[in-house]
Amino acid sequence: MKELKVYDESVARFGESQKSAKGLLLSWDIFSVHLQKIYGNTSDVKQLESLAKQNRWDFDLKNVRGITYDTVIVVTDPDIKIVFSTTNIAAMTGYEPSEMMGQSPKMLQGKSTSKSVARTIRKAINNQQPFEATVVNYRKDGTPYDCVITSFPIFDSKGRLSNFIAFENAA
Repeated sequence: MKELKVYDESVARFGESQKSAKGLLLSWDIFSVHLQKIYGNTSDVKQLESLAKQNRWDFDLKNVRGITYDTVIVVTDPDIKIVFSTTNIAAMTGYEPSEMMGQSPKMLQGKSTSKSVARTIRKAINNQQPFEATVVNYRKDGTPYDCVITSFPIFDSKGRLSNFIAFENAA
């Protein structure tokens, strides 16, 4: 047993002699979650900027207030098929962005989704008008959640409808 005590003391002395960033290592697991959000968000922003440039949007994302790291951004074409969603959509819906591509956002609706709210949204879309609504959506596993949606039509530089953009948060 004496050998183990000598060994433990030697290891302790060696550890104390090393200059290390113990604080960083202790908090890395917490920081890495934040870092992943930042990197994911940066990638999403670049893709969104590319989409805006490609479609010649006459819309500046910097003017939209209230966007946080938790805000999901969904872009559809004029036929309401998803052409882009931020990576954090998976945390809210259980669907990866690739699973959402080409689908209608209606795929998230279900039995508790208000038909009245759905009609109001459809009317705003048909009239190319912005809207705000809270709708009951369903995750991939079937659990419902309230989703607060703020959506705008996006027009190109010639005034033609290019896309719809929606900013979504779980309520």
